[in-house]
Amino acid sequence: MAGIRKKIWNTKKGKNYCYEITYYVDGKLHRKSGYATKQDAQDDLEKVTKEVSTNIQLYELCNHYINEHCQLRCKESTINLYKGYKKNNLEYLKLKKAKDITKRDIDLLILKWKTNNFSNKGINDRIGFLRSVFKYGNSNKWISNNPAQEVKKLPKETREIRYLTQEEMQEFLSVIKEFPLKRYAPLLLAIYSGMRISELLAIEWTDIDTKKCTITVNKQYYKGNLSTTKTYQSTRKISVPLFVIEKLNELRASQKVSSKIVFCSDTGGYVSQDKFVSIWFKKAMKAIGKPDYNFHCLRHTYATFLLSNSVPIKFVQEQLGHSTAQTTLNIYGHVMPNVNSEAMNLLNKIQNEQNMSKLESVNAKTQR
Repeated sequence: MAGIRKKIWNTKKGKNYCYEITYYVDGKLHRKSGYATKQDAQDDLEKVTKEVSTNIQLYELCNHYINEHCQLRCKESTINLYKGYKKNNLEYLKLKKAKDITKRDIDLLILKWKTNNFSNKGINDRIGFLRSVFKYGNSNKWISNNPAQEVKKLPKETREIRYLTQEEMQEFLSVIKEFPLKRYAPLLLAIYSGMRISELLAIEWTDIDTKKCTITVNKQYYKGNLSTTKTYQSTRKISVPLFVIEKLNELRASQKVSSKIVFCSDTGGYVSQDKFVSIWFKKAMKAIGKPDYNFHCLRHTYATFLLSNSVPIKFVQEQLGHSTAQTTLNIYGHVMPNVNSEAMNLLNKIQNEQNMSKLESVNAKTQR
């Protein structure tokens, strides 16, 4: 990693200073000082680092990062995500030498992403990917710069949480009740558990405790790959209503194939997420007038239903698999009952009781 620092020392005439640059060549640290201004140091640093860096292309550097670093430390779903970034989102930079890429190049790429209607979160995820790629290049001494480190991430956007109202939820339940049991059961479980669709399609019969009415969520099925859950906190044991468990038992008794997978295909394998959503979920949403809602709205519906009915936020957090209650509050806080008036009423009640107590004491003394 290259850098610039200011050196200050004392002389008989007072303090003096200059700027120093540091950079690596073949793993060895080199220093060069004597620059009068920081800009002079910066100009020479860019020249020096280009000279000592290799000619590795960004595309090749991405491959090294994904195939070496990520294979050892990342989940398969993350690796597939990064492969998608490399293949689809780096545009003209892929074949450019990594050492020649500047902050402006990345800024122009971000503008391209914005033109293509990428969300700020999606763009920030890609910036993070580039930072990691360049950092990996630095640590292996292929390059000496990290232009992505200078790029500021975009501000967080206020996401619109789409969920069904209680009336719409009842309409949805009425519609899916007419579906075949193998399609009705997963949709019923989704809206009464808040599970992600990738978690839902990965459930096995051994994950269900019918006596305790709980389901262990510890894996996900996404784009043909079975892996562990999205995050460490996503691995959890959730509580499910008894009538949902009974419907799952009914499903198991009706299955014509022997499979460990709860919501299996006709051949006993995993169900395609895209096919399930595009046919059965979309059919239900179209019937209730919400054709543009995605499957995740059932998770939002579950959470908002509980919180709007004053269910403790800690329970909702654990059911959803969020890392902290604050995460749950940040997403769904706006749907919780307005407790301000209740809190003020309680404080006023305490104050009124204190005033009444004082008044009774004064009256008692007066009567004496």
